[in-house]
Amino acid sequence: MLTPYFIIRKIYTLAPIGIALTLLLAACAGGNASVTTTSSTPTAPTQSTASISAIGYGVLKHAPYGRAELTWDPVSKSLTVKLSITGLVPHSIHPDHIHGGSCTIPGRLIYPLQYIIADATGNATATSTIKNITDGIPATGWLIYVHNGPYVTTDAQSLPITCGDIINPAAAKSVAVNMTTSTERDQAA
Repeated sequence: MLTPYFIIRKIYTLAPIGIALTLLLAACAGGNASVTTTSSTPTAPTQSTASISAIGYGVLKHAPYGRAELTWDPVSKSLTVKLSITGLVPHSIHPDHIHGGSCTIPGRLIYPLQYIIADATGNATATSTIKNITDGIPATGWLIYVHNGPYVTTDAQSLPITCGDIINPAAAKSVAVNMTTSTERDQAA
């Protein structure tokens, strides 16, 4: 038989545990947390804010952008593409290509380029040379994609993370292309 002393002692022992458990469950019950990330790159967007909820939305951890320089040599019929990208995930690998179309209406892959491999700070450069380009750089109809990577075997890997329309109305032998952050979801973040 339990005496009143033991019953009261059990209540005093279990009560703080029950209160702590109730408070813990209430704290985990939901709501949204706001997370702010900043970038120290002067020309990149300097701040982004996103909400994280219990269903697991992520925060974009990088916003790649950069520049591509295309140079066509009419004598050797070769096109050199130098791509410089900033804002990548450190040590990430990204396939990049020249596609037909434009960034708003992309087309098929035309020329594969050297993969871009980011350094420890998220910067990358790659130079590719394409042979047998007889007509030079077109006025319009080409774009450069940097894909999510590290390969392009799945839809998530194929997502473009930065894009630049190649525009050459003066039929110049050299063209600079601004590479801007894509509006697609960024899986490599």
